[in-house]
Amino acid sequence: MTQTTPISGSANMTRRCVRLRRGGEPVARELAPGVFTAVFTRLAAKTAATGAAALTSIALAIEREAKLNLGRSTHEFGTPTPASAGGPPALISGNLRRAVTHSRPTLAATGAEVKVGLAVGFYPPYGKGKRTPANKYGYYLETVWNYPFLHPAFRKVTTGGDVGRYVAAEWRRS
Repeated sequence: MTQTTPISGSANMTRRCVRLRRGGEPVARELAPGVFTAVFTRLAAKTAATGAAALTSIALAIEREAKLNLGRSTHEFGTPTPASAGGPPALISGNLRRAVTHSRPTLAATGAEVKVGLAVGFYPPYGKGKRTPANKYGYYLETVWNYPFLHPAFRKVTTGGDVGRYVAAEWRRS
């Protein structure tokens, strides 16, 4: 419980009141020099760390959703695909799904960024002589042949209201 007590002293000071705790101690003390600087420096450091962690959580969610999109249908090599144009492609060997990954958060000109995409070095076990790497094949599927799987995953995670949830969870965790 707080009480207000007039400050004794000069005639000009008697009209101002100070809120006191039960023990007679003031509720708020005068801030020493550098207190605001220290508080906001700690806040900026926590915000930067939380932002990077939140970006990683969002990238993992997009990666998980893209892998789910890729696992909707499968077929054997050499058989017609059950996937329809405009939807995600059907898996043949699973290399495309294994190639989906994300980068670490980095600082860019516009702030921190993380990239979700296909890793280099994944080749299918089928095909004679000429085997297209998963990153190139995924690019063709996504942009040329109209079998998107990454962009719908990005849209689902970022427009579904999950971004704020990921940021809040990381803020509480740090």
